[in-house]
Amino acid sequence: MEKKINIATEIVTRLDSLGFPCTIASSDYMIMANFLMGNLTKLLGCHELDNDDVEIVRSKHTITVNTTFYPTPIVFEVNKTDNDVSLSALAGEEGQEIFRISKNGEHVENTIFDRDNFFEHTYVVDGFMDPKFTYTKKQVNE
Repeated sequence: MEKKINIATEIVTRLDSLGFPCTIASSDYMIMANFLMGNLTKLLGCHELDNDDVEIVRSKHTITVNTTFYPTPIVFEVNKTDNDVSLSALAGEEGQEIFRISKNGEHVENTIFDRDNFFEHTYVVDGFMDPKFTYTKKQVNE
């Protein structure tokens, strides 16, 4: 039986070392894992791949995912300004942004760019520490 790698889990467990506050078993961790699983499933068809079909490389400032299911490496980088922190997934080192997950306090936005159809989807979670948090989706036409 082929060993499976959960790409979302592998990435989210390394985010803290890149500067994205995300400790295991925290609310941040659960939200990031959920958004990453959904984004990777939309992008690759699933977020769990056979060991032979994926390679994850961690460098000082990025995490790079090479897979047989996507034409270029997917490069994850963290950007921080004041209280805002974001995780961007790029198509290659200098490629276009595929998706971005931004966090400011208890406000998290997951934006997926659909350049083929000229729009983006943004999923927003507000007040995620409250059991009655809000979750909304919006579509923006470019």
